[in-house]
Amino acid sequence: MSKTKETKPIKTTSFGLALFVLLATVVILVAGCIKGLQYRYLLLFVAVVAGGANMLVLHIPWDDCLETLCVKMKSVIPTLCMMWCTGGIIGTMIFCGAVPMVIYYGFMVISPQFIYLSAFLLCLIMSTLTGSSWTSAGTAGVAMFGMAMGMGANLPIVVGAIVAGSIFGDKMSPLSETTNMAPACAGTDLYTHIGSMMYDTLPAAIVSAIVFLIAGMTSDLGSVATDETITTLMEELMMIYNFCWWKNILLLVPFGIIFYAALAKKPVIPALVLDIILCIILGMVCHGFTLANGMTAAYSGFSLGLVDTIPQDFETSEFLTKILVRGGSISMASVIFTCFTGFAAAAMISKGGYLDCVLGRTIGNLKSRLSCVLAAEVTMLAIMIATGTAYVGFIMLGEMYKKSFIKNKVGMPVLSRCMEDIGTCFGCLIPWSLSGAYYAGLFDNMPIWGEGGYALWTVLPYVTIIFAVILAITGIGMYKMTDEEAEKEMAELEAEVA
Repeated sequence: MSKTKETKPIKTTSFGLALFVLLATVVILVAGCIKGLQYRYLLLFVAVVAGGANMLVLHIPWDDCLETLCVKMKSVIPTLCMMWCTGGIIGTMIFCGAVPMVIYYGFMVISPQFIYLSAFLLCLIMSTLTGSSWTSAGTAGVAMFGMAMGMGANLPIVVGAIVAGSIFGDKMSPLSETTNMAPACAGTDLYTHIGSMMYDTLPAAIVSAIVFLIAGMTSDLGSVATDETITTLMEELMMIYNFCWWKNILLLVPFGIIFYAALAKKPVIPALVLDIILCIILGMVCHGFTLANGMTAAYSGFSLGLVDTIPQDFETSEFLTKILVRGGSISMASVIFTCFTGFAAAAMISKGGYLDCVLGRTIGNLKSRLSCVLAAEVTMLAIMIATGTAYVGFIMLGEMYKKSFIKNKVGMPVLSRCMEDIGTCFGCLIPWSLSGAYYAGLFDNMPIWGEGGYALWTVLPYVTIIFAVILAITGIGMYKMTDEEAEKEMAELEAEVA
């Protein structure tokens, strides 16, 4: 007589078990981040706890858990491909001279009365073109900081302007990893997500620009002092790329392709691949660089050893290295690894129904657009403060609030917008976060809060939240769903964890 293994019936989670799993998640992430542990691996521990509860307590088969993970990862694969391409385009845009050209000519139009506004706009443009707030602040921002010191400007205002401009591009650029990750977690597409953020971030940028303009016009600044670091940098950039009118025209084409693809809503990945190929060709045509070095810049990132226009006995400045050496597809590996570990944790939590159970007892009765927006943004801020990183919050918010938003017929682009309103904008204001530590260290260990801190002058994050609340109250830009659309979205969401 053959023996068949008895399969235990699948149980529904109890409130106590659901609360235990979620509290364990918070404890693992918060305690680990406080101890300086790698949060990407902490997410794996969360997946183990939730997955263990699924199999041992709820008797959910491992194959069912794995299927849920595969369904979630399938939805994010295009985003992962986009991130690889984003790293490649940054490396090759430096290789061909497109980004260095913007930096070079940007420094030529600065005037004392507009130092704060110029710092904001230059970093805004730089971060939008590169998709990286850190790159913008660490290159154009550092240069503006040096010029501001020579002018006797108010340094906290300058740093606030630099950070505000940098995070604008990090939030709005299709090249930014956060701009790609947020819609993937919320379940919407990249360009719709960017369009959604236009409703609150663009007005916030205009208000910020006015604030920095007034601050500069009412300040008593002396004549522009030529900063030796900037002068040396511009000479080195000209030596490497030898900018001239015909090269400048050609080097604008890669930017044009990106903006055209965004405005015309063309597929992002083909546009980025085309841009990578074009940038390598431009490096060969404009500067005589080699095909092999262009491909290396795309894969590993740009380095000064990839160009042969620097004399062998010439010693380049440390500032030049800080500006140019970056990018490459492999530079995105850590973010992509975060997607895998984060979605593993989210899939296990989702399969067990723990969030649904707890939220049903707590925030399950959100009954208005405003309550959805406020709850999502407050939760995102709490996760940011607890963990110091936006990525964990992106993943968790997608799981926590999708049903509430759908029940209130608020579109997923609004949820992804809430993620970035806090996750991308407020990291610079949290001293123990990666962004806060980076910006403070970048500018001579300037405090973030208190006397001499830049937090109050950052402006953009605060104004963005004000506009987000106004939008929720008025219903403008809320991507309202019809009853049929809401039913369809809810059915698809429930099918993911069925």
